[in-house]
Amino acid sequence: MNGNTPTGTWDAVVDSIGDTEIYGPNPRIALSSISGNAYIAEHTYGRSGFMIHGGRADYEPPLYQTDGCIRVYDNDEKSLVSLINSNGGGHGVVIISEDLG
Repeated sequence: MNGNTPTGTWDAVVDSIGDTEIYGPNPRIALSSISGNAYIAEHTYGRSGFMIHGGRADYEPPLYQTDGCIRVYDNDEKSLVSLINSNGGGHGVVIISEDLG
């Protein structure tokens, strides 16, 4: 399951906290594919279990590598979880693209 996070549209649900050593002190965001390469990766190749999660304090760079999850600094994860909780009651949509501009 090594590889990048597939691009596309994802259903995002605020999940449990998990192992704080690996995922940081905040809840994780579980991703389920809706469309695009995300959908193809899950439904054709069985790639699943993607998350957005923390795992490093802002003063402890660099971020550790993952096997397709999106790892962000713990404070950024806290902000993202708060945004999803306040605007969608713990549920939202995330679009992942390769366009960095």
